[in-house]
Amino acid sequence: MKHLLLNKDNVIIDVVDDVKYVKKNENNLVVLCHQHDAQGYIASNNESIHAKFGTQFKPDYTDIASEATVEDDIAEEIVPRKFKYINGEVVENEDPYPEDNLGLTNATAQNEANIEYIAMMTGVEV
Repeated sequence: MKHLLLNKDNVIIDVVDDVKYVKKNENNLVVLCHQHDAQGYIASNNESIHAKFGTQFKPDYTDIASEATVEDDIAEEIVPRKFKYINGEVVENEDPYPEDNLGLTNATAQNEANIEYIAMMTGVEV
């Protein structure tokens, strides 16, 4: 069995083997905790943390609002953000979704390079 971590729109943000809840303790260290105390979830890479929906000052698309369980063979085909979990089924996410920070950085760098090239070819100073 695999566990799906879903955002408020039921978009699959991550697929994990075991759901691991975390919180910050009194020393501001991230520690494992029970579900009712959770402020976040450990991601499938065991390094990143997804915030629990409603715990952040500024909500994010990847904040986890709920969880679901699916069979391993279904989970193998799931690409996070490209699928949703609706009424017990994994379906394609047809809604637009924001890129991750790396995707945005690469897109911005490409746009900057295109602008510089066009400026160079037309003799315009940028």
